[in-house]
Amino acid sequence: TLFPYTTLFRSATRRSCRSITRRRFSYRLRRLERKYKLSVVYLVRHGQSQANLTRVWGGDLPLTEKGIAQAKEVSGKLPERPDKVVSSMLQRVYATAITAYPDLEIEKNPAFNEVNFGSMELKGMTAESLDFYHNDPEGYQKAIGGDDLRQRGEDAVREIQRYAAENETTVIFLSNTLLKSIITVIEGKTFMETRGYYTDNCSVITLFWDGALHITDAGAIRIVTSWQTYEEYSAKAAKTDI
Repeated sequence: TLFPYTTLFRSATRRSCRSITRRRFSYRLRRLERKYKLSVVYLVRHGQSQANLTRVWGGDLPLTEKGIAQAKEVSGKLPERPDKVVSSMLQRVYATAITAYPDLEIEKNPAFNEVNFGSMELKGMTAESLDFYHNDPEGYQKAIGGDDLRQRGEDAVREIQRYAAENETTVIFLSNTLLKSIITVIEGKTFMETRGYYTDNCSVITLFWDGALHITDAGAIRIVTSWQTYEEYSAKAAKTDI
């Protein structure tokens, strides 16, 4: 009878098919790993600047002594030797990066420059301007001729994705309003929903990338309920010793 031989043939065929299936699966998995390399990105707000201390919008003012001390301390919250360190072009941000990583090459990228505040650049944070910004962030930017918050956030997210695809660990130093814009885009929220988000100087936000960006550690994001609360909190943070 041919039955035993037929059974053996079918069994061998099934084993061969399983082997082919495993090889195909492994091949596809390797392709996916290459396409979606898993990586971590750390977003770091700069240390305290003269603008933070004097309560003005935007500008490119240097770090205070407290800001330099904060930059030295933040290195303990970050990987010792990341694959890539990136900074905006602004002096307060680059100074934070070079203080945290004095021995590593730091790439400057204008996509991470702080949001421009148009006619309010280096003007005082008055009660009127803070109230307008808190209650309508995008409307405020349009009124003063500043940057489009969502566009800046989307542009920065694209750059973060590029770095994440090329490196296992990336540290990016940037400023508060752009950081908030990035978080808003990643979370798929409106700026009215995230208007109360606030990060302290040298706060660290951790992102995980698997083909898409996910916020894995948002503990550094504080929520303020009004511009008065924001002003009180940020003014207190500016004066408090480390």
